[in-house]
Amino acid sequence: METLNKKIKNEDELLGLFIDVDGIHSSIRLPFLHPTYNEVWATDEHVIIRIPPERLYKQYEPTDGCERLKIPMATLTSATCTLADINKALDSCPLVDEVLIEEYEEKCKECNGTGEVEWEYTDGKMKTHYHDFDCPICGGDGVISYDKEIKTGKKVPDENAIIQIGAALFRYRILRIVADALKMLGADTVNVTANTPYGMTEIEYDGIKIGFMCIMADLSEKISAEVKLNETYLDKQL
Repeated sequence: METLNKKIKNEDELLGLFIDVDGIHSSIRLPFLHPTYNEVWATDEHVIIRIPPERLYKQYEPTDGCERLKIPMATLTSATCTLADINKALDSCPLVDEVLIEEYEEKCKECNGTGEVEWEYTDGKMKTHYHDFDCPICGGDGVISYDKEIKTGKKVPDENAIIQIGAALFRYRILRIVADALKMLGADTVNVTANTPYGMTEIEYDGIKIGFMCIMADLSEKISAEVKLNETYLDKQL
């Protein structure tokens, strides 16, 4: 396999595939330099890309606490896989109705849209006291938000479909990210450097590593497609 080892021109788009800007952990909402591994990481905690900093145009800095992040232990293997095989598996997954989520608001009936309710208390001397508080139903907004599902009439791949790669099972949505990233990198054949049924699978192309976590359950009866690997496991750990 040819090694290009060139600067990545579309780094923002590539790294953007792997981050969750609304994620719980603020330290990984943006790409960062991991000081221990000396790699730029982008991850949503389900899939991760690791790139040598010299392959990127931008400068990235460590984030608070990122040094505590470690690569999960996984069984090392020696195998190859093609992007064409991954895409073929993705294309074999079942289609479902496309559903868009539309948010709409209604005036809160409890407070009549004012956002406030009146508290009333009568003390032992029969004196009545009043006070205004935020409406407990709408939180003081005066409106209540709802989500409405709208079918577009189109068919799209089922993001929860299960694909097997080697010894592990993955959701369609995870492998879609991996395939899109490999396409951006211009990859054809990639090395599969780790693969285990209950942990991380890792692939490597031109010095760039992509790791993705498998489904931690036995759902083998629901497999929609498979990418077979001719792999030889090694008795080592990452």
